[in-house]
Amino acid sequence: MFLPSYAELFAMTILESMAVGRAVLLRDLPIYNNILFDYYQKASDNDGFEKILRRLKDEPSFRKLSEDAARRGNLFYNKASVGTMWKDFYNKIYEQNYVLNDCEGRA
Repeated sequence: MFLPSYAELFAMTILESMAVGRAVLLRDLPIYNNILFDYYQKASDNDGFEKILRRLKDEPSFRKLSEDAARRGNLFYNKASVGTMWKDFYNKIYEQNYVLNDCEGRA
C-alpha cells in the first residue's frame, strides 16, 4: 500500500493494509514515527519511493520483511490490543485524578 500524502494523520487505509499483511510505504512524516514505529517503509521523495517500490517488486525477501512488519503493526493495533491500551490509559487517569486525590483529602 503506497500513501505518499503530505498531510495524512492516521489513515484507516494504513490499518486495513496492515490487517491483510500488505507492505506499507508512506511519506516520511514526523507524525508516523511515534505511532507506526518500524511497521512500514518510508521515503521522503519520489526517488526514495521509486527505490523502495522497485525493491518490493524485485526482492522477495525485502517484500516479506515489509509484509511481516505490517503484520506486527496489525497485532499492535488490533481491536483487543487497542482496547487494552485505552483501558490501561483510563485506569491510570482515574488513579491519578481520583484515587490519589481522595487519599490526599483524607489525610
